[in-house]
Amino acid sequence: MSFTRIDILIITLYLFSTIGVGLITRRYISNISDFLVAGRGMNIYLGIAALAASELGLVTVMYHAELGYVGGFSAFSLGIIAGGVMTFIGFTGFVIYKLRSMRIMTVPEFYERKYSRGVRWVGGSVMAVGGILNMGIFIRLAADFINAVSGISDVYLSITSTILVIIILFYTVWGGMVSVILTDYLHYVTAMIGFLIATVFILQKVGYFNILHAVRLHLGSAGLNPFSSSQYGILFIIYQIFLWNAVITTWQTIASKAYSSKDARIGKRIFFWTGLTFLGRATVPMFWGMAALAYFGPNENTMTAMPRMLADILPAGIIGIVVAAMLATFMSCTSSYILGWSSLITQDVIGPIFKDRLTSRQRILLTRIFIVLIGIFLLIWGQWYKIPDTAWNYLALTGTIYLAGSLSCVVAGCYWNKANKIGAYSAIFLGTITPLGFVILTQVKEKLPEWLLWITNANISAMLSYLMAIGGMIIGSLISQKRYPSIDISTMEEGFTDKSNF
Repeated sequence: MSFTRIDILIITLYLFSTIGVGLITRRYISNISDFLVAGRGMNIYLGIAALAASELGLVTVMYHAELGYVGGFSAFSLGIIAGGVMTFIGFTGFVIYKLRSMRIMTVPEFYERKYSRGVRWVGGSVMAVGGILNMGIFIRLAADFINAVSGISDVYLSITSTILVIIILFYTVWGGMVSVILTDYLHYVTAMIGFLIATVFILQKVGYFNILHAVRLHLGSAGLNPFSSSQYGILFIIYQIFLWNAVITTWQTIASKAYSSKDARIGKRIFFWTGLTFLGRATVPMFWGMAALAYFGPNENTMTAMPRMLADILPAGIIGIVVAAMLATFMSCTSSYILGWSSLITQDVIGPIFKDRLTSRQRILLTRIFIVLIGIFLLIWGQWYKIPDTAWNYLALTGTIYLAGSLSCVVAGCYWNKANKIGAYSAIFLGTITPLGFVILTQVKEKLPEWLLWITNANISAMLSYLMAIGGMIIGSLISQKRYPSIDISTMEEGFTDKSNF
């Protein structure tokens, strides 16, 4: 273990620099648009860095490393799908161009324009539940990383986790999206430096050919070919394509970057170029996980093998830089998520109840209150909840609680002239059933009857959720067309006569 006082000093200085950047942003906040979407003034370069950083969290590094440790090179299929889908969406403008052109701030705001205020409220509530549950394990994974790298006791670990959350809450409450974007830029630069340094040391200390040999030895063909792996296979590939289309078009923390761009075309370009980084976002941590497999063998804790390897091979001073980089990814991702879900609760759960009676100042205050409440929830849930299966399956299934319904609602709403509110309600409700069942029933798996065990299979639960949501949208809309005709939203877009974009 080479973690020393100089490493602690490096990390402390970095955390204070983050606070400083967050402090200077308050002057730019004058209304709810500034607070939630940075006044819609984000350019392409800042947008790419902010989006890439917010989706490159420590949790992302941890679950991708775990997938690399247990799945080998087959896990790369996940990164290829994510990067490919995002690049395609950025190139075509699929969904995101229309949503940005409507000048919305959240996805459920689109629901009200296309369907009804009730759909907005229901959709916003489901999104909030799914999104907050999704980030519930962020603190747990960050704590696992810090403990494995530094070896500090559980008491100090809890204190450290709490301090990190307080710092995140401080600058997010203070400056909203402006703070998040600027600190994301700082975090992105730091993270790239840390990634490069760690990868160089891994190649020197472990070696590429040793890693390849370990994957072949311990995982066999399943570590090289995703179609021969029971963990992946064709069902996993299809489900991931659905999942990533939903994530990139309707996941609030990603979609909000498109809404924050100067215009719809810049939003497209941000997504296109960030899509190219998504491949590295997945494959580099997966490679680290495979290096841990080569370094320790297959019997280590799958979640902490990678950070334990870093603690062993990185010298003093260097490990401080790498840990600062990983904490940077944790803060950028967590701040974006907290702001995304708190803004969604304010705009789409509380807002519709009060209709237009809430002022911009009141909405900012409510958002700040929910930011703090979500931070408290993260500290509690992260200590209590036992992660079933891999961390990635938990994240994918909790996200699917709302992603299945939201994908059907936005795609049908943008491109199908028969989509109506009955179809939207059906898609939202049917999409929640199997993922909620997975989250709850995996905690009591040993008590389930044999006929119900299928719901604890992540691939089956997720795929069924998307199919049920699509079926609900189509059938619900068709059987209720006469009573609830579809609403035309084409004239709600800026430059709606431009037919060249998806």
